[in-house]
Amino acid sequence: MFTTEELQAIDAKYFRMIVLDPYDLTIQSKCTGHYWYLHSTGYPSDGSCIIFHIIRTLWLYELFVEKALNFQYSRNKKFA
Repeated sequence: MFTTEELQAIDAKYFRMIVLDPYDLTIQSKCTGHYWYLHSTGYPSDGSCIIFHIIRTLWLYELFVEKALNFQYSRNKKFA
């Protein structure tokens, strides 16, 4: 479980706070656009958590490539 002191210690100049609650925390770097999702498991101690990291630009690139491939496929299907 994240304490109020821990949540308040996050640098708001560097991070954009998206979700803040005692068990879940999602923040985004204002500089890089990277996202971090932290989930407090509470086991084996209150300080235990799982951290997920997402690189925004990679996610957008993958989305763009997927859309481009779908467009190309649908375009080729019309002419077949």
